[in-house]
Amino acid sequence: VDGDRVNGACPNHMDPPPFHVDFAEVERVRVGKGPFDVETQGSLGGIVDLITRDPPSGWHVSPALSFGSFGYVNPSATVSWGGEKASALAGFSWRGADADRDGEGLRFTERANYRPDVQGDRAFSVGTGWARLRYTPSFDTSLEVAYTRQEAKNVFYPYLMMDAPWDDTDRLSVSFESRRPRKRTITLITAQAYVTRVDHWMDDAARVSSIDREDRFLVSLELAP
Repeated sequence: VDGDRVNGACPNHMDPPPFHVDFAEVERVRVGKGPFDVETQGSLGGIVDLITRDPPSGWHVSPALSFGSFGYVNPSATVSWGGEKASALAGFSWRGADADRDGEGLRFTERANYRPDVQGDRAFSVGTGWARLRYTPSFDTSLEVAYTRQEAKNVFYPYLMMDAPWDDTDRLSVSFESRRPRKRTITLITAQAYVTRVDHWMDDAARVSSIDREDRFLVSLELAP
């Protein structure tokens, strides 16, 4: 994401890297084909780089609202300001949906081994906020700081035996770029430092298997002296 490495935290690949980026953040996608990408060290088998939005000149507000089947809703908004030497951008997005229903009108929570008390819960809820500040002291030099926080709550995986109570992501990046035109060439200097963190957890608290475990726990308490 903008050159930052983002890794999923689930060994079963339940949270692939694109999961940790919101649709409203992305401006375009750069795909580098080939056995490796020489611009990105250690990128074996090419690269997929998600490029996020830059703040354009002047004031801009970009709201969006999407609806879909099974109660899917996705409101988002991005506000930006671009000046001669400084610019800023901030945005927020939330998306969620109910459990899908089959041809008989039953939710997947009623088909899989979900507890009766959670069968009416939403299938997922994801909120993302992001901000970017850029300082351009001269035409050929810029310094940028960007931060994104994403929180995903109660993501159901009906084809597995567990679900994700939370799947949170932090992305912080600081980058510097300088372009010095020469007579026949351009000297380009870039530097970037970033920190990415993914906190992902899965358990069976929403499944009937947890009821059996709770019953055994209560019995053990009753038998204890």
